[in-house]
Amino acid sequence: NEVNRDVASMILERDHVVTTAANGIEALVSIAFGRFDAVLMDVQMPLLDGLATTTIIRTIEAGKPLSVNLPEQVARILQVKLEGGHLPIVAMTAHAMGGDEEICLDSGMDAYLTKPFDPSRINQMLAEVIRSGAAYTNRSLLQKNSKPTAEAATPPATADRGEVLAYLRDHTGLSAAQSEAILIASLTSITQQMTAVNQALDASDADALAAALHTLKGTLLQCGLQPWATLAEQIHATLTLNPEAPVTDRLGQLDQLRTALATFLAPDEHGHD
Repeated sequence: NEVNRDVASMILERDHVVTTAANGIEALVSIAFGRFDAVLMDVQMPLLDGLATTTIIRTIEAGKPLSVNLPEQVARILQVKLEGGHLPIVAMTAHAMGGDEEICLDSGMDAYLTKPFDPSRINQMLAEVIRSGAAYTNRSLLQKNSKPTAEAATPPATADRGEVLAYLRDHTGLSAAQSEAILIASLTSITQQMTAVNQALDASDADALAAALHTLKGTLLQCGLQPWATLAEQIHATLTLNPEAPVTDRLGQLDQLRTALATFLAPDEHGHD
């Protein structure tokens, strides 16, 4: 989502030239018309997700026919630029479920990183995959972030925005002004996703609910709000494994999450809007 793209860009722009894309189609167009040493590929993107985008890149590199239709000019340029080579691709995802690493690697990605963004980890991984040049398959460098517990999460009733700002500065190396900008963008994103959650519930739309919870989880992780992100992940996982499953058993948790976030989103007496 936009918040995570902004954070990643701010972190990486200190040492690298960065281009961002909101979906896999934009990513392929960027690769066609730009020059890149590596790709940080979000797994879940609209229109064309990271797994499908990676498969297309690897298929072109191998000189095999594509099973999808790309704009003729883009496909032709990609073929000239990519065939016979290997563009390093690092998966970036808020997922922490068992088997995700294997899925990413099996799709042709070279390495796997989970959010929230860790500047030293990102730079280490980029250095490794770029230095390797060819296919990067050393799985010992996979990031082993702790996985959400299956037990019911109990997020705190409130969160202090000052603590979130401190977390952003400490864990991303962003300046105070950049951290303030990310906090404001995060509040906007959380508000939008909670609206989407409520609309999905009213429409009994499990797919829309799962999508909103996934985006919400990523923003909460980026803000250091791990217990709330875990709660969103638990509900999201239930719907992902069985979209037809009733969510009534999770509604108590969802209400808990909505109540806590409503407090966090309320105007701040210290001047944060």
